[in-house]
Amino acid sequence: MKIDMHLHTRASFDCESDPAEIVCWAARKGIKALVVTEHDTAEGYDDLKAAADKAGIVVIPGLEHTAARGTHYLIYLTPELPLPSDDMEMIKEVHFRGGLVGIAHPFRSDTGIIYNQIENNLYSEDEVSNILSAADFIEVFNGKSTVKQNTQALELAARYPKLKRIGGSDSHHPSTIGSAHTEIAGFKTGTVLEMAEGFRNLETKVITLAELDESTSEKTIKRGAEGIRKLMVKLKPYIPARIWRIGKSAYRTEVNRIANKKAAKSITRQQ
Repeated sequence: MKIDMHLHTRASFDCESDPAEIVCWAARKGIKALVVTEHDTAEGYDDLKAAADKAGIVVIPGLEHTAARGTHYLIYLTPELPLPSDDMEMIKEVHFRGGLVGIAHPFRSDTGIIYNQIENNLYSEDEVSNILSAADFIEVFNGKSTVKQNTQALELAARYPKLKRIGGSDSHHPSTIGSAHTEIAGFKTGTVLEMAEGFRNLETKVITLAELDESTSEKTIKRGAEGIRKLMVKLKPYIPARIWRIGKSAYRTEVNRIANKKAAKSITRQQ
């Protein structure tokens, strides 16, 4: 079953994606299940589920949680708030509730745990090791991360073989749904119950941009990214701050997509 395991809707502060549009793109790309992971809120679940039910697509509740030191974690099945501010206490609490905890984009600036360890000196090596050992999964391919960040995440995962490897689009625009996703062998329905009972024991395969975009020319992608950049420069004086952040996110996604398309095949071979 194909599952996009990291995505956002308009319930997140930096996203304007309409649930109905998300579902349309998911159906178009053959995505059978969506894990909604809003930034520090579970409010997007009901609207996305209502739209997805009509298309026969499963929606699994989740959350992209920001811990006290700024690190992002993906939480599946039990997105209830509040959560403990301490990373390890948060993981223990989610497990107590029956949920799953994963490491989101570990090398991304200021929100990745390894970046915050090495560049911001916020974690000791022992703390990071304990957190990774306690987590259930790690995001080794993120549709918005750079090639280097994704490659480093895959190398990190190799040192923690217990961690399930997942991929997600980190979509902030409907058209990017499924740009990276996870195939889980053995999943039939993708329901909350099936994930709760079987996720730790099933095989996961991360599907990367190279496998999805063979028919998309690099020239077309570059042209689209440059078009976004020029439009942003012209409109910046007239655009509210939130919309400007969304535009920057869209441009960054397209630029990373060019580089990821070149490198994703080698990343896939290393899984």
